[in-house]
Amino acid sequence: MEKRVEERTAELIKTNKELRKEISSRKKAENALKQKGMELEAKTIGLEEANTALKVLLKQREDDKVELEEKVLLNVRELVFPYLGKLKMKKLGEKQRAYIGIIESNLNDIVSPFVHGLSSKLIKLSPTELQVTNLIKQGNTTKEIAEIMNLASSTIDFHRNNIRKKIGIKNKRINLKTYLSSHS
Repeated sequence: MEKRVEERTAELIKTNKELRKEISSRKKAENALKQKGMELEAKTIGLEEANTALKVLLKQREDDKVELEEKVLLNVRELVFPYLGKLKMKKLGEKQRAYIGIIESNLNDIVSPFVHGLSSKLIKLSPTELQVTNLIKQGNTTKEIAEIMNLASSTIDFHRNNIRKKIGIKNKRINLKTYLSSHS
């Protein structure tokens, strides 16, 4: 009987050791899984942050593209077309008129892709109104603008009223210079 008890005790000790090894092994595996889970969670958070940053960058890129298109279009309309219009008014030969027509047509072809998606209210302005707008943004008074453009002050007032109407601030107590500066 004692022999059996010893054998059984030896078996129990051996089984206990094996169970302890198994428990230790499982605890190590559990800890490793927890560690991997935490690493995966950290990577997930990192990827989500990177994804958010990329979305912000893409949005900024799109905004920059639209702003560049608006600037190119407005600059051509403000800085080139008015002078082409003045050239057309001069006594020119047929060849010169044809060249001016070609230049105007080519410029329209260049800027026409920009017009499609622009929501800018300034697109509706005539070349003269764009010139007046540019001079207002620079801080010139009506009298100074009239002198620069060689026009009457009443004509500049007329253009200012048209600008206010076209950009939707007519009969509103909004400073035109401030409005134009903040929306350009």
